[in-house]
Amino acid sequence: MKGDYDKTMRIKRLSNFVGCLKKFQSGNISLLLIIVHFITIILCVMNLFIIPWKRVKTYLLVLRILILAFLGIALICISFNMIVRKRQKLGVRTFFYIGFYGSIISIICTTLNFIFILISVITVTVKIKKNGEKTGAQFNSILTIEICSLITLLIEFFLWYYEIIVVYGVVKYDESIKEFVERKLKFLQSQNEKVVNIELGSKIHDNITNSRDMPAKHLEEYSISNNRIELSADKIGKKEIDDSKLNEGKSSNAS
Repeated sequence: MKGDYDKTMRIKRLSNFVGCLKKFQSGNISLLLIIVHFITIILCVMNLFIIPWKRVKTYLLVLRILILAFLGIALICISFNMIVRKRQKLGVRTFFYIGFYGSIISIICTTLNFIFILISVITVTVKIKKNGEKTGAQFNSILTIEICSLITLLIEFFLWYYEIIVVYGVVKYDESIKEFVERKLKFLQSQNEKVVNIELGSKIHDNITNSRDMPAKHLEEYSISNNRIELSADKIGKKEIDDSKLNEGKSSNAS
Protein backbone atom coordinates (compact mmCIF):
# COMPACT_ATOMS: atom_id res chain seq x y z
CA MET A 1 0.00 0.00 0.00
CA LYS A 2 2.86 2.37 0.80
CA GLY A 3 4.36 1.74 -2.64
CA ASP A 4 1.07 2.65 -4.35
CA TYR A 5 0.78 5.80 -2.26
CA ASP A 6 4.33 6.90 -3.08
CA LYS A 7 3.74 6.23 -6.79
CA THR A 8 0.49 8.22 -6.77
CA MET A 9 2.10 11.18 -5.02
CA ARG A 10 5.01 11.05 -7.47
CA ILE A 11 2.58 11.21 -10.40
CA LYS A 12 0.80 14.12 -8.73
CA ARG A 13 4.07 16.05 -8.36
CA LEU A 14 5.23 15.32 -11.92
CA SER A 15 1.86 16.31 -13.40
CA ASN A 16 2.19 19.83 -11.98
CA PHE A 17 4.70 20.52 -14.76
CA VAL A 18 2.05 20.16 -17.48
CA GLY A 19 -0.42 22.47 -15.74
CA CYS A 20 -3.94 22.38 -17.16
CA LEU A 21 -3.16 19.35 -19.39
CA LYS A 22 -3.64 17.03 -16.41
CA LYS A 23 -7.37 17.84 -16.48
CA PHE A 24 -7.84 16.37 -19.98
CA GLN A 25 -8.57 12.73 -20.70
CA SER A 26 -5.55 10.66 -21.73
CA GLY A 27 -7.32 9.51 -24.91
CA ASN A 28 -7.88 13.09 -26.07
CA ILE A 29 -4.25 13.98 -25.42
CA SER A 30 -3.08 10.96 -27.42
CA LEU A 31 -5.32 11.97 -30.30
CA LEU A 32 -4.04 15.55 -30.13
CA LEU A 33 -0.46 14.26 -30.13
CA ILE A 34 -1.11 12.26 -33.30
CA ILE A 35 -2.60 15.34 -35.01
CA VAL A 36 0.36 17.52 -34.02
CA HIS A 37 2.77 14.89 -35.37
CA PHE A 38 0.99 14.88 -38.72
CA ILE A 39 1.15 18.70 -38.84
CA THR A 40 4.89 18.63 -38.11
CA ILE A 41 5.48 15.99 -40.79
CA ILE A 42 3.57 18.07 -43.37
CA LEU A 43 5.60 21.20 -42.46
CA CYS A 44 8.89 19.32 -42.74
CA VAL A 45 7.93 17.83 -46.12
CA MET A 46 6.96 21.29 -47.37
CA ASN A 47 10.35 22.71 -46.43
CA LEU A 48 11.99 19.67 -47.96
CA PHE A 49 10.79 20.91 -51.35
CA ILE A 50 11.27 24.65 -50.69
CA ILE A 51 14.82 24.81 -49.29
CA PRO A 52 17.40 25.36 -52.09
CA TRP A 53 19.59 22.35 -51.31
CA LYS A 54 22.11 23.20 -54.05
CA ARG A 55 23.05 26.41 -52.26
CA VAL A 56 22.83 24.98 -48.73
CA LYS A 57 25.10 22.44 -47.10
CA THR A 58 24.13 18.84 -47.82
CA TYR A 59 24.17 17.74 -44.16
CA LEU A 60 20.96 19.71 -43.66
CA LEU A 61 19.26 17.31 -46.04
CA VAL A 62 20.45 14.42 -43.85
CA LEU A 63 19.10 16.22 -40.79
CA ARG A 64 15.76 16.70 -42.54
CA ILE A 65 15.56 12.97 -43.31
CA LEU A 66 16.42 12.18 -39.67
CA ILE A 67 13.69 14.56 -38.49
CA LEU A 68 11.11 12.77 -40.62
CA ALA A 69 12.36 9.38 -39.41
CA PHE A 70 12.13 10.43 -35.75
CA LEU A 71 8.65 11.83 -36.33
CA GLY A 72 7.64 8.50 -37.86
CA ILE A 73 8.97 6.58 -34.83
CA ALA A 74 7.13 8.87 -32.42
CA LEU A 75 3.93 8.54 -34.44
CA ILE A 76 4.14 4.73 -34.28
CA CYS A 77 4.72 4.87 -30.49
CA ILE A 78 1.76 7.13 -29.75
CA SER A 79 -0.49 5.06 -32.02
CA PHE A 80 0.57 1.93 -30.13
CA ASN A 81 -0.09 3.55 -26.74
CA MET A 82 -3.48 4.81 -27.84
CA ILE A 83 -4.62 1.42 -29.17
CA VAL A 84 -3.33 -0.52 -26.15
CA ARG A 85 -4.87 1.93 -23.68
CA LYS A 86 -8.19 1.92 -25.50
CA ARG A 87 -8.27 -1.89 -25.29
CA GLN A 88 -7.29 -1.70 -21.58
CA LYS A 89 -4.15 -3.77 -22.16
CA LEU A 90 -1.65 -1.21 -20.89
CA GLY A 91 -1.49 -2.98 -17.53
CA VAL A 92 0.06 -6.06 -19.19
CA ARG A 93 3.78 -6.03 -18.37
CA THR A 94 5.02 -6.42 -21.98
CA PHE A 95 2.73 -3.70 -23.34
CA PHE A 96 3.58 -1.45 -20.39
CA TYR A 97 7.33 -1.64 -21.00
CA ILE A 98 6.92 -1.10 -24.75
CA GLY A 99 4.65 1.90 -24.15
CA PHE A 100 6.78 3.42 -21.39
CA TYR A 101 10.19 3.12 -23.04
CA GLY A 102 8.68 3.97 -26.43
CA SER A 103 7.37 7.21 -24.93
CA ILE A 104 10.79 8.04 -23.48
CA ILE A 105 12.43 7.39 -26.87
CA SER A 106 9.78 9.57 -28.52
CA ILE A 107 10.39 12.55 -26.23
CA ILE A 108 14.12 12.20 -26.91
CA CYS A 109 13.40 12.15 -30.66
CA THR A 110 11.22 15.26 -30.27
CA THR A 111 14.04 17.07 -28.45
CA LEU A 112 16.54 16.10 -31.15
CA ASN A 113 14.13 17.24 -33.87
CA PHE A 114 13.81 20.63 -32.18
CA ILE A 115 17.61 20.96 -32.12
CA PHE A 116 17.97 19.81 -35.75
CA ILE A 117 15.37 22.27 -37.04
CA LEU A 118 16.94 25.08 -35.01
CA ILE A 119 20.31 24.25 -36.60
CA SER A 120 18.64 24.22 -40.02
CA VAL A 121 17.07 27.65 -39.49
CA ILE A 122 20.34 29.19 -38.35
CA THR A 123 22.35 27.59 -41.17
CA VAL A 124 19.90 28.56 -43.92
CA THR A 125 19.69 32.15 -42.65
CA VAL A 126 23.47 32.54 -42.40
CA LYS A 127 24.08 30.89 -45.78
CA ILE A 128 21.59 33.08 -47.64
CA LYS A 129 22.86 36.29 -46.02
CA LYS A 130 26.45 35.28 -46.66
CA ASN A 131 25.77 34.86 -50.38
CA GLY A 132 24.20 38.31 -50.46
CA GLU A 133 20.84 37.01 -51.59
CA LYS A 134 17.75 39.07 -50.98
CA THR A 135 15.31 37.75 -48.40
CA GLY A 136 12.51 37.18 -50.84
CA ALA A 137 9.30 35.18 -50.61
CA GLN A 138 11.14 31.83 -50.69
CA PHE A 139 13.29 32.65 -47.67
CA ASN A 140 10.31 34.03 -45.75
CA SER A 141 8.34 30.87 -46.51
CA ILE A 142 11.22 28.67 -45.30
CA LEU A 143 11.60 30.71 -42.13
CA THR A 144 7.85 30.71 -41.43
CA ILE A 145 7.52 26.96 -41.87
CA GLU A 146 10.57 26.28 -39.69
CA ILE A 147 9.24 28.50 -36.89
CA CYS A 148 5.87 26.75 -37.06
CA SER A 149 7.71 23.41 -36.91
CA LEU A 150 9.57 24.53 -33.79
CA ILE A 151 6.30 25.55 -32.14
CA THR A 152 4.67 22.20 -32.95
CA LEU A 153 7.70 20.34 -31.61
CA LEU A 154 7.53 22.35 -28.39
CA ILE A 155 3.87 21.34 -28.06
CA GLU A 156 4.84 17.74 -28.76
CA PHE A 157 7.40 17.82 -25.95
CA PHE A 158 4.80 18.74 -23.32
CA LEU A 159 2.30 16.27 -24.74
CA TRP A 160 4.89 13.48 -24.65
CA TYR A 161 5.75 14.42 -21.08
CA TYR A 162 2.07 14.01 -20.26
CA GLU A 163 2.01 10.70 -22.14
CA ILE A 164 4.94 9.32 -20.13
CA ILE A 165 3.13 10.08 -16.86
CA VAL A 166 -0.06 8.51 -18.23
CA VAL A 167 1.74 5.31 -19.21
CA TYR A 168 3.67 5.22 -15.93
CA GLY A 169 0.44 5.45 -13.93
CA VAL A 170 -1.50 3.14 -16.33
CA VAL A 171 -4.21 5.78 -16.59
CA LYS A 172 -7.42 4.73 -18.33
CA TYR A 173 -8.34 5.97 -21.83
CA ASP A 174 -11.30 8.07 -20.63
CA GLU A 175 -9.59 9.33 -17.48
CA SER A 176 -7.34 12.31 -16.79
CA ILE A 177 -4.29 12.38 -14.53
CA LYS A 178 -6.20 14.55 -12.05
CA GLU A 179 -9.07 12.06 -11.89
CA PHE A 180 -6.61 9.19 -11.63
CA VAL A 181 -4.79 10.74 -8.66
CA GLU A 182 -8.06 11.56 -6.87
CA ARG A 183 -9.39 8.02 -7.45
CA LYS A 184 -6.19 6.37 -6.24
CA LEU A 185 -5.92 8.54 -3.13
CA LYS A 186 -9.57 7.89 -2.28
CA PHE A 187 -9.04 4.14 -2.71
CA LEU A 188 -5.87 4.14 -0.60
CA GLN A 189 -7.64 6.18 2.09
CA SER A 190 -10.49 3.65 2.22
CA GLN A 191 -7.98 0.80 2.45
CA ASN A 192 -6.17 2.61 5.24
CA GLU A 193 -9.45 3.07 7.12
CA LYS A 194 -10.13 -0.66 6.80
CA VAL A 195 -6.73 -1.46 8.27
CA VAL A 196 -7.32 0.98 11.13
CA ASN A 197 -10.75 -0.54 11.80
CA ILE A 198 -9.28 -4.05 11.83
CA GLU A 199 -6.53 -3.01 14.25
CA LEU A 200 -9.05 -1.16 16.41
CA GLY A 201 -11.34 -4.20 16.42
CA SER A 202 -8.43 -6.40 17.42
CA LYS A 203 -7.56 -4.09 20.31
CA ILE A 204 -11.19 -4.02 21.47
CA HIS A 205 -11.30 -7.82 21.31
CA ASP A 206 -8.11 -8.05 23.39
CA ASN A 207 -9.53 -5.62 25.95
CA ILE A 208 -12.74 -7.64 26.21
CA THR A 209 -10.74 -10.85 26.65
CA ASN A 210 -8.61 -9.24 29.33
CA SER A 211 -11.68 -7.92 31.11
CA ARG A 212 -13.16 -11.40 31.13
CA ASP A 213 -9.97 -12.78 32.66
CA MET A 214 -9.83 -10.14 35.38
CA PRO A 215 -12.61 -11.55 37.69
CA ALA A 216 -10.95 -14.96 37.77
CA LYS A 217 -7.70 -13.40 38.88
CA HIS A 218 -9.44 -11.36 41.55
CA LEU A 219 -11.26 -14.44 42.83
CA GLU A 220 -8.01 -16.32 43.00
CA GLU A 221 -6.33 -13.54 44.95
CA TYR A 222 -9.41 -13.28 47.16
CA SER A 223 -9.34 -16.99 47.95
CA ILE A 224 -5.64 -16.83 48.74
CA SER A 225 -6.18 -13.91 51.10
CA ASN A 226 -9.08 -15.77 52.75
CA ASN A 227 -6.90 -18.80 53.29
CA ARG A 228 -4.27 -16.61 54.90
CA ILE A 229 -6.92 -15.10 57.22
CA GLU A 230 -8.17 -18.57 58.17
CA LEU A 231 -4.65 -19.77 58.90
CA SER A 232 -4.03 -16.71 61.03
CA ALA A 233 -7.30 -17.32 62.89
CA ASP A 234 -6.34 -20.95 63.54
CA LYS A 235 -2.99 -19.91 64.94
CA ILE A 236 -4.60 -17.35 67.23
CA GLY A 237 -7.14 -19.94 68.43
CA LYS A 238 -4.44 -22.51 69.16
CA LYS A 239 -2.41 -19.93 71.03
CA GLU A 240 -5.41 -19.00 73.21
CA ILE A 241 -6.05 -22.70 74.05
CA ASP A 242 -2.42 -23.24 74.97
CA ASP A 243 -2.45 -20.15 77.20
CA SER A 244 -5.61 -21.31 78.98
CA LYS A 245 -4.09 -24.75 79.66
CA LEU A 246 -0.93 -23.15 80.99
CA ASN A 247 -2.92 -20.98 83.37
CA GLU A 248 -4.89 -23.98 84.64
CA GLY A 249 -1.65 -25.85 85.31
CA LYS A 250 -0.23 -22.98 87.33
CA SER A 251 -3.39 -22.65 89.41
CA SER A 252 -3.40 -26.39 90.25
CA ASN A 253 0.23 -26.26 91.38
CA ALA A 254 -0.46 -23.25 93.56
CA SER A 255 -3.28 -25.10 95.35
